[in-house]
Amino acid sequence: MVVAKKETTTTEYDIDRLAYAIAMSETKNCTIWIWVKYNNCFWIKNGWIAPCSRVGKNNMCIYSNPTESYIAFKKIWEKVYKKFPNYTVAKTWTGNDKPAMWLQNVNYYYNKK
Repeated sequence: MVVAKKETTTTEYDIDRLAYAIAMSETKNCTIWIWVKYNNCFWIKNGWIAPCSRVGKNNMCIYSNPTESYIAFKKIWEKVYKKFPNYTVAKTWTGNDKPAMWLQNVNYYYNKK
C-alpha cells in the first residue's frame, strides 16, 4: 500500500520575513549576479500582477531600487500563493529548478531573521 505524504503548510506567515528569506535564497538580497544591476531581488519577470516599466534580458523586470522589487514580490505572493511555501509552491515558484534546496534555504533565512 502506498500512502501519500501530506504537506503541512500554514497560511499564517510574515510577508516581510518571507520576502527577505526568498530574496536571500535567490539573489543574496540583490547583491549577486545581474540582479544587482536590475535591482530585482526575486527574478521577477514582467507580468500582469506586478507589471514593470523597464524590462531586460529574458523579460526580467528592471527596478529603480530593490524596494520596488519587494513591492512587486509581495503583490505576486499575496495574489497567487497566499501561504508560507511548501514543496509544491517551491516547484511552481522556481519552475521546478531545485525546489527542495530553494525551500530549505527559504526556511533557513525565514527562521534566522
